[in-house]
Amino acid sequence: MRHTFRKILAGTLAVAMVVQVGVFSKHETSDVQAVDNWKLVWSDEFNGTSLDTSVWSYEIGNGNWGWGNGEVQYYTNRTDNVRVSGGNLQIIAKKENYGGQEYTSGRIISKGKKYFKYGKMEAKIKVENGNQDGVWPAYWMMGENMNEGVGWPYCGEIDIMEHANSNNYIGGCLHWNTKGMGEYSPGSYGSGFQGAEKSFGYYTDNANNGINGWHVYGLIWDENHMEWQMDGKTFLTQAITDNNAYCFQKEQFFLFNLAIGGPGSGFTNNITANPNTFKTTTMYVDYLRVYQKSNGADQEETTKTPTIPTTTKKQPTTQTPTIPTTTKKQPTTQPVETVTKVSNVYTDLVADTDRVFETYFDGLYGNWGGGVTGSVTNATNKGITIALNKTGNNRWAAQTYIGPLTYYPGYTYKYNATITSDKDRTIVVKVVGNDDGMHDSPKLKDETITVKAGKPYRLSIDVTIPDDYKSELYLYYGLGKGDGDTIGSEQQNIITISDVSFLTTRQVIESETVPQTIPQTTNKTTGKVTNPQTTKLLSTTVVKKATKKKKSKKISLRFNRVQGAKKYQVQVAKNKKFTKVIAIKVVNKYKKVTISKKVFKKSKRLYVRVRAVGCNKWSKAKKVKITV
Repeated sequence: MRHTFRKILAGTLAVAMVVQVGVFSKHETSDVQAVDNWKLVWSDEFNGTSLDTSVWSYEIGNGNWGWGNGEVQYYTNRTDNVRVSGGNLQIIAKKENYGGQEYTSGRIISKGKKYFKYGKMEAKIKVENGNQDGVWPAYWMMGENMNEGVGWPYCGEIDIMEHANSNNYIGGCLHWNTKGMGEYSPGSYGSGFQGAEKSFGYYTDNANNGINGWHVYGLIWDENHMEWQMDGKTFLTQAITDNNAYCFQKEQFFLFNLAIGGPGSGFTNNITANPNTFKTTTMYVDYLRVYQKSNGADQEETTKTPTIPTTTKKQPTTQTPTIPTTTKKQPTTQPVETVTKVSNVYTDLVADTDRVFETYFDGLYGNWGGGVTGSVTNATNKGITIALNKTGNNRWAAQTYIGPLTYYPGYTYKYNATITSDKDRTIVVKVVGNDDGMHDSPKLKDETITVKAGKPYRLSIDVTIPDDYKSELYLYYGLGKGDGDTIGSEQQNIITISDVSFLTTRQVIESETVPQTIPQTTNKTTGKVTNPQTTKLLSTTVVKKATKKKKSKKISLRFNRVQGAKKYQVQVAKNKKFTKVIAIKVVNKYKKVTISKKVFKKSKRLYVRVRAVGCNKWSKAKKVKITV
């Protein structure tokens, strides 16, 4: 992460360790073997359900003047900002007042746990809503000797990927002290610095994706030079010289973070986020992999917790990121077998609904609760602001709610929201069905929270939906004066509910064909070698028709039947190459298929493709015809 201002030591703030139990799948080395004698020695595939704290630590806070760069975010260890889900590390920057800052985000480091000297370091990354003012994602390394008290820039810093604002390029950079361990005299070389003003990695797909799409960012590093790559293409090189060898011939640890630059952040050209238009931004990391020369040219990893990946990472079915060119493709004649594949799909019920928060005031229909009325602003599916003329004398004399929501029975959801009030008071938060017509049954959650004036209350509760739950699902807030509430019944009150989410990672189970390892057998009598019988793959289908009415959220399609297929997988994307899949559905029919999603309503160009479950090839992409 390039720092054009005074650098603050990583570790000068408290490093918070949150110990969680996760399930991790390691990677089979042979399946990701790179070319030119590169050998995979370690990876984090982020396939679990929580951050692996044997590898990573959280850094908390904002540091001295925004970590030395004028950044305006506060880094936390909350799952609101850092989580592992759907086969990815997710670092999330949000607009919220926290820790004295206007934004929150996440920053994780492997210092003292996982560090390397030399090799090829690759990470597959996309940043959703990354083309915004002030947004500054970074994938970088710093000297492990920071654990020995060596500060910046003496420890050395390698910025593998950085991006700012809406730039159609990324940069790489080195930072060190030009006078070795002596007098403070920081130096930098890389994209935008001396001798390298045009050495950026430009996105060829910036019109569609750019930083928002999946790309592989890499660094090739040996004792003599460094080479920065994007999607396998080199855009910057730099020799290791006597000037900087004292730090770039030593171990370095990894960092991932998503910063928000402020008015004094040089890397973002002193541009900060626009608080009125800022959208929640998520940095997804599909994997981090370290390769070293198999001929012994590179030094082996120096780490306290060596782990050699052994199993193959499965990609989430909700996206089709570009497969690295180093992956071995199996010949189609190789024997195959059908296996069950379990994929995680990240689901936020609130984000997926077309509905917005609504209200009820008893004063509009009578005065049973004191005749409460109110005005509403900023009503969306993520929250609402309500100004009450008075709080009345009944909890439910003033209500706001959203629903019904689509849900998956048997799953536990994390219910998050931020609630503020201009008065000290209590509010009821309820998750409930509507079997009795009163939104009172069946009841899943019913909690009374205490909100202090002007101080955001961050709701975070778990809600388990029973396997046999069949009712509608609503999120309700009781805003009237309740028993024991200190606020007066005639007092005015302004309440804001924001950042509402109701989310879980659900599993999608399907079948797919994979290479089958079956040894050859030899007939003892004839001496002939017998190959195992090859299983026949299902054939490819063809999408015949795909239509959508203008401003509709529903796509209708029809495709050819595949003999032997029991189910079909449908994907929808905004581009023909399907680099960003926006919807997925598994169906058991091939005629009159529909797939519905809110994002379709405003999309002017959509493509669909289909494959039978058990076929390893997709149909050709079909452009959706939009009718009036």
